[in-house]
Amino acid sequence: AVTYASTSPAICSIDANTGVIDVLGAGDCVLTASQTSSTNFNAVDLNGSNSKMITVGKATPTLTWDTSPSLALGDTGKIQTANSTATAALGGGAITYASTTQSICTIDPTTGAIAVLSAGNCVLTASQADSANYNAVSLSGTNSITITIGKITPSLSWDASPSLALGDNSKAQTAT
Repeated sequence: AVTYASTSPAICSIDANTGVIDVLGAGDCVLTASQTSSTNFNAVDLNGSNSKMITVGKATPTLTWDTSPSLALGDTGKIQTANSTATAALGGGAITYASTTQSICTIDPTTGAIAVLSAGNCVLTASQADSANYNAVSLSGTNSITITIGKITPSLSWDASPSLALGDNSKAQTAT
C-alpha cells in the first residue's frame, strides 16, 4: 500500500491512506509517498528530490456590504459594515472604511460608525488588506455603497394672531 505525507503542514495536509489533500494556507505544499517492500517488490520512496511540490496561491476573498442603515441629517454613530469570506480567524486582513463624500458624511475607518454632516449622497468604500493567505480586495467605484440623506422639512406654523382693528398698522404677525 502507498502511504502519503506532507512535509509542509502549515500549507497542506494529506490523508496518509487516500491521498486526499486539505489546503491550509498559501505557499508550497510538499508531498511525499512511500510503499513498503513485499514479496515481489522492493520498497520505494518519493521524497527529497522525488517529492511532489504544488504551489498553493492566495485566495481572493469576497467582500460584501451589510444592509445599510437609514440615515437622516444629524445622525451619528449608526454603523455600516462589510463582511468578508476571509475572516481574521482564517488569516484575512483588517477591513477599513472610507467616505468619498466627506462634506456629506464621514465614517470611522475601523468601526464603520457614520456621522451625517449634510443632505446629499453619502458614498462609502471598504477594503481588506493583503495577508499571507489572501489578496487585497475593495468595495469601491461601482461596488461602493450610496446612502441618500434627505433634506429636513422644517415645521412652520403661524403664531397667535394679534387682534387688529382698522388703523392698526404696527402690529406684527409671525411664524415659527
